Amino acid sequence: DRCPLRALCRARALGLQGSIPAPKTPPLRKSLFASVLVLTRADGQVRMERRSARGMWASMWQALTVERPDRHATAEELSTTFGVASRSLRAHHEFLHKTTHRDVRFSVWVAEWRASAPRSIPGEWISSDRLSELALSNAQKRLLVRVGAIVADDPVGT
Repeated sequence: DRCPLRALCRARALGLQGSIPAPKTPPLRKSLFASVLVLTRADGQVRMERRSARGMWASMWQALTVERPDRHATAEELSTTFGVASRSLRAHHEFLHKTTHRDVRFSVWVAEWRASAPRSIPGEWISSDRLSELALSNAQKRLLVRVGAIVADDPVGT
């Protein structure tokens, strides 16, 4: 009733002023499948890689990861991608992490690095006592705590 344009308003004349403009429909949530390999060495170090400077979790650190929009990577695909024998991979756990626009479905695998592996892998070795100093997403903290790579100071939905 206080609108200065109420006399000119067609919506008010039709009794529709409460419904115009129509509320926006929320954006559709996209699914993302993240297959993560927590690769450790006998000395307790974990192989970590830095994400791209653009996109979700930009420039943050993560365990070795293959992301896809349609499905998780298989053990054989992880083996090929990261140069780790597929027989040494062990499925550890799965969980769902929701962001504002995505449902990220994590599948976590663990393996111990064998120095005789034939090729180099992305990232760098980080000692377990330094992992908590890295810029990590809550999802990465959660999975690293769950596999025992770091101790949770402040549990994040573990």
